[in-house]
Amino acid sequence: MSTRTIDRYVKSGKLSYKKIANKVLLARDEIEALQEEFSSLRTEVTSELIHEATPSNQPTTTNPVAVRADLDQAIDEKIEKFFLIFKEKDKMIEEKNKIIFMLQQRI
Repeated sequence: MSTRTIDRYVKSGKLSYKKIANKVLLARDEIEALQEEFSSLRTEVTSELIHEATPSNQPTTTNPVAVRADLDQAIDEKIEKFFLIFKEKDKMIEEKNKIIFMLQQRI
């Protein structure tokens, strides 16, 4: 986490600090909570194989309905992950807009 990010969170009230002998001390648990909160945003989006297609000349021994259900479930899980990322991004944008609004009121 960068110094600028920490400074923004201190100013917005998400982080608390103590200044002792010209040193700024932050609470470790608050820093770790923020890192966990944004860990999903740091992960790189990569494509992965959900279901490998079988050649048409080989007979399939599995039930096609069960395979389709598994495929649908995997797709649903991926969509839910993307929605969580979008929700986190929306929260970050709302927080930035609040800060901008507060700064505009000060001017």
